Amino acid sequence: MNNSAKLSYNYAKLFFKTFKASHLELIYKDAKLFKYCYDSDNNFKGFIKNITVDRGSKQEFFANVFQGVLSKQMRDLIGFLFKNKKDALLIDLIEWIIKFYAKEKSIKQWELLTAFPIDKELEDVFSKKMCHILEVKNIKFDNVVDTHIMGGFICRCEDKEIDMSVRKIILKLKNKLS
Repeated sequence: MNNSAKLSYNYAKLFFKTFKASHLELIYKDAKLFKYCYDSDNNFKGFIKNITVDRGSKQEFFANVFQGVLSKQMRDLIGFLFKNKKDALLIDLIEWIIKFYAKEKSIKQWELLTAFPIDKELEDVFSKKMCHILEVKNIKFDNVVDTHIMGGFICRCEDKEIDMSVRKIILKLKNKLS
């Protein structure tokens, strides 16, 4: 783990522990919403990563856009990162909060690779089906867009992989025909 990864981990751990008792579900909801915005909107992602936009403009943007959407605790965390010039840690920190929540709640965190971002409704349907197939109670997905996937999905957790991509299905069909 490099220094920035360690720092984002430590900030996330401290933030998570601080609000675990009183605001755990709210913090998790905020983190998932922020991550969804980041993953599904290339303009949002580009704005966050853009080093030519000054911190003050970014901080003002976040304050205005997320006012009334994110909790005060999450908005304060984002403000803290900008104030201390640690805004580059924001996405890693958000991802760590989601991981800490999953561990706290004994939720298996799966990586779901798709050709395009999935919406909440599709994620819920997929989650129910996977819980039934795997005979578990809770599954949470991190949707990762992979442009190499023509269609279908690849689902990964720890040492397990379920590959239902179009490519894999075509390869299976090709092997059966040869």
